Amino acid sequence: MHRPGAPPHGDPLSRLADRAPGLLVVGLVAFLAVTWARSFGLPLGDSHEGRVLGQFALHVRNFWDLGPSESSFASNWAPFSDVPYTHHPPLLTGLHLLVSSVVGQGLWQLKAISYLSGLATVPVLYWVGRRMAFGALPVAAATGALVATPWWWVYGRLGLGFLPNLVMVGMVLLVADGATGRGLRRAAAATGAAVAASWHGAFLAPLLWLWLWRRRGLDRTVVVVGASVAAGALAVLVWVTQGGGVTELADHAGNRMNVDRTVSEFLDRQWMFARGLLPTWYLALALPALVVGLADPRSRALTGMLAAMVVAFAVIPADNAWVHDYWNFPVLIALFPGFAALADRVARTLPGLGRGVAEGTVAVLLIVALVVLGPGANHDRYFAAPAEAGRLVEAVGPAAGQDIAWHTPQVPWPTWVSRAWGLAPGAVASSGDVATVGDDDRVVVRLDRLPAFVGRSVADEALAIRGTYAVVTGATLRRHLLTE
Repeated sequence: MHRPGAPPHGDPLSRLADRAPGLLVVGLVAFLAVTWARSFGLPLGDSHEGRVLGQFALHVRNFWDLGPSESSFASNWAPFSDVPYTHHPPLLTGLHLLVSSVVGQGLWQLKAISYLSGLATVPVLYWVGRRMAFGALPVAAATGALVATPWWWVYGRLGLGFLPNLVMVGMVLLVADGATGRGLRRAAAATGAAVAASWHGAFLAPLLWLWLWRRRGLDRTVVVVGASVAAGALAVLVWVTQGGGVTELADHAGNRMNVDRTVSEFLDRQWMFARGLLPTWYLALALPALVVGLADPRSRALTGMLAAMVVAFAVIPADNAWVHDYWNFPVLIALFPGFAALADRVARTLPGLGRGVAEGTVAVLLIVALVVLGPGANHDRYFAAPAEAGRLVEAVGPAAGQDIAWHTPQVPWPTWVSRAWGLAPGAVASSGDVATVGDDDRVVVRLDRLPAFVGRSVADEALAIRGTYAVVTGATLRRHLLTE
């Protein structure tokens, strides 16, 4: 395997080998673009994508309908809730507003930011790995290892994902090596944006700044980057204060940390999620990659900071990771430096590989991993099937005079229903709740996960059925209640 600083070669095969890592990255982006395209036009439904984008759709709609002040600067997500949503820093909301101001509101406008961010993350991963001084081919292999996991394929297009943090990391690494002027301005902008983009970024940025301070001493570069951290934090504080308020956010965070489960139960559940969203080869390599990432001086600091980020946001507030299989998703970026270091060590133990053999081997392994990934099956499970619920509520609206979008708890957090029907949600969580539903009111149910108090025969009188979802009336629910 040739070293990254090796001189260019003249013959065609050698030139191809020199360009192979970059071509592999381009191929990964193309693979994602093609396989993600099937989901791009699906309606918002009972998936995490549907719930999150349904929320942002309400933010954007209320901003343009009510104006900046009345919409609490786009944190208003009525009718889903009367309390402005500021549980997430404001950058992504601002980007949705920017897109809507240029190209209007609609489904593709909602999805464009997330999907493009996911695609852009792949070359940025490669860039960050190269900034860490790893060889081109090991970094391409590490990037491919991340992309070839179901976890990334499903959730890599969720919001801005890893992108702001990765840009921040790359720019901080750049100024750590002495870049000034334009590089410093870009590092400051990237750091402030990462803090304003996610709580992960708000936690990671101070750690990066402390590392930068230790590396350079308290010079102008460290002061400027530190000021950008403070500016991003101030933007988040203003956003939270003008919206739901600091107290409401603190109460929300406290509820997430109030978990009554044993450590063993928590770990068993995380292992269940990991087996479902990570291939066997990745699970086998994860621990060695973590160890090597912490041992290699080029990746030690970053691996430690990213691992601390995962612990802070996925393990300490354990209710998040207990409920949702995507909450530990940042573990992929925490292991990325270790995978690059691991691939680099493998390369150094095989110095005698001929020109193109190493590149060809990595390409074949990545192709096999992407086939094993099974994008078709994952598309059907995580996107196509839940989107049937979206098609259902678009086809069947609420009854005349209905003022609540009723749903069973097995159809959770239905922002997409509130967007389609223009009504606040109401959960029918018990047989007693059924009595509060009007005879003609429509209720969204999931037929394969009906509440214990509803008989399966309710499907026989459904107003409409799409996939495993149905809309039934309140009167129908009462006729099919099960007696204890």
